[in-house]
Amino acid sequence: MMIAAFLVGGVAGLLGFVATLLLADLGWGMAIGVYFVIGYGVPLAVFAATSLTNPSQASLAQPQMVRR
Repeated sequence: MMIAAFLVGGVAGLLGFVATLLLADLGWGMAIGVYFVIGYGVPLAVFAATSLTNPSQASLAQPQMVRR
């Protein structure tokens, strides 16, 4: 899931990079910034959403051992 999120983030970052260069005329520095913000923001948002919806196993109660 995370690999797919990084791939989608990379593609979205690349599209944002090109759109910033062609449409906004903000320069190379801002275009690179857009690439990294979108490219790493999408996977981090996916990771945050999955960690909130699927709690880790450590937070679950541990079963008690049955003693004889």
